[in-house]
Amino acid sequence: MLYDVQNPPSGPAGSIQVWAFWDQDGVFNGDETTFASSLPSGEGKVTSLDTGGMAPGTIYVGVAAENASVRRWTMPRPRSTSRQPRQCPLSIRQRT
Repeated sequence: MLYDVQNPPSGPAGSIQVWAFWDQDGVFNGDETTFASSLPSGEGKVTSLDTGGMAPGTIYVGVAAENASVRRWTMPRPRSTSRQPRQCPLSIRQRT
């Protein structure tokens, strides 16, 4: 999965935490499963989810980022766990 996460260069925002998750209902409400934590911020970053051990079905895959000022997340259209993996572009842009 290809993603972009930018932290404001200065100010009270502090350091940024980035993680990737999957979800079954497509709603960012606390029931997500994190599959990659402590991801780097920046443009054109990549992470992957191994769906080999998952039951066939539809999941939502997303990236979330949080700093001292704000939390943002994105989940594109749902993915089938029975399909071959592919990249999907995600953008999270934090604005002051």
